[in-house]
Amino acid sequence: MEIRVTPELSRILGYARDESMRTGHYGIGIDHLLLGVLRHGDNDALSSLGALGIDAGELRAFIDSQVFRPEGVPYYDKERVLLTRKAHNILSLAVYEALRFGQDMAGTAHLMLAISRTQDFSAASWLEERGVTYEALKSYMFSKGMLSAEDSIMPDAEDIANALEAEIRAALATTGITPDYLS
Repeated sequence: MEIRVTPELSRILGYARDESMRTGHYGIGIDHLLLGVLRHGDNDALSSLGALGIDAGELRAFIDSQVFRPEGVPYYDKERVLLTRKAHNILSLAVYEALRFGQDMAGTAHLMLAISRTQDFSAASWLEERGVTYEALKSYMFSKGMLSAEDSIMPDAEDIANALEAEIRAALATTGITPDYLS
């Protein structure tokens, strides 16, 4: 079984590292993944948020107000900026979402679905209060053809875990992010 992430999602991972550094964090968290989506600008996750009434500038400002530290991470420390375990779990869940909907590549729509399943980031309640839920996202994404057949037959969990680990390491390698995780 081969599981891949889209080049667009790989770019967003790089943007997430940049956002982590900009906001003064050595750990790339879920908020930074969402900031990466916002920074990329033209993707299914962002268009889905917009369709549900979310203004990208307001969301960015809210996240910044929650996670911004006065001093950013210096560029020479770029290699020390690592993916957190929570962000890794969200990426794993994004791949699961792709498989669940019968797709062989995880993209930004799947990432947004995965993010909407957790409360472990600063903007979770802010988004939920504005109607951004897993069900609302899924419904919109189906209506726009971003997702295909629901409830496909899922492969064995061990196959998924092994393929997923290899794909995440490959995706991170393209961004220069070290695949060692912070807790």
